[in-house]
Amino acid sequence: LGELGGRLLFDELGQIYKKLESYSEEQKSSFPRGLKRLPIFLNGTDPFDSQSWVPATYLDLSLEKDFNLRRRAVVEHLTEYQNLLKLAGVNSPNIPVWHKPEPKEENSSKLSKSMIESLNDGNKPPFNNVLFNINGEKIFANSSILICAAPYFKEIFFEPLTHSYNREYEDIEPDSFRILLRWLYGEPLSQAIQNNGKKYDDGNFQIYQDFLIASKKFNIESIKELIEYKLVTYVNEDLIDDNLEKVKELAEEYGLEDLLKFCEKIEKIMNDDDEETDKESLEDISEISNSTTNKSNSTKKRRSIINSLKIRFSKRLLSKRYRA
Repeated sequence: LGELGGRLLFDELGQIYKKLESYSEEQKSSFPRGLKRLPIFLNGTDPFDSQSWVPATYLDLSLEKDFNLRRRAVVEHLTEYQNLLKLAGVNSPNIPVWHKPEPKEENSSKLSKSMIESLNDGNKPPFNNVLFNINGEKIFANSSILICAAPYFKEIFFEPLTHSYNREYEDIEPDSFRILLRWLYGEPLSQAIQNNGKKYDDGNFQIYQDFLIASKKFNIESIKELIEYKLVTYVNEDLIDDNLEKVKELAEEYGLEDLLKFCEKIEKIMNDDDEETDKESLEDISEISNSTTNKSNSTKKRRSIINSLKIRFSKRLLSKRYRA
């Protein structure tokens, strides 16, 4: 019969299934039980493929693909005849849903916590074989962990673990270095700052600055992107001229181009506002000087503006002295 015959037979089967579907409600009580065991459903598109002919009990409406030969997903063209399929014994179970939440993968955090505990123990553990002298304070760490955390340390910690090392740095604050080690040991920066147990009056600026020093000293590029984001937050949370200037200087020194552009945009906006305000004040003074009428009102206005200017210029003078 060939392909054309197969197509014609397929279409004819569709008509038969459609007819049976329309009668399925009426046939609930009279549907022959024996037909449930017979392969009367073409679960495919080729009527001449014997493997595609199956009884309804081999079919499952809840499956998207065949589970096995006796538990198959219903092909698309048969889904139009669900009443007929159900009458013939098709399966449609409620597959159980897993209600327990996905476990958190804590292996890495547990490992990090364990390593940090050893870091906090100082020179008690024998494997803390590195002594850092940071501005006179002694801080101990493990050379193997540091080598894994930052390739730079491979260059200086090249002896076996039994060897002890002494390193001295005077341009980083001890607290910042402790936080840096916690971060290198796998603790998030915000958590490391919090767990260090000290509050900082400068909004963590000193830590951020020291981290940039460390990024350059220890060749850890990943620090720079993190600190760049932190410095943007630092500026946004406390937008004053001094903070903006400090952050801008760091951006220039450590090549944080995006941060530098960000600071320059803010600076331009703030300077434009100052220039516009100064221009308006000078225009007011000129207007008062040239006025010959309403002397009483003009005098009051002049005093008010002059006092305003005194306050403005005094603040600027103090700001310049403070920066110097």
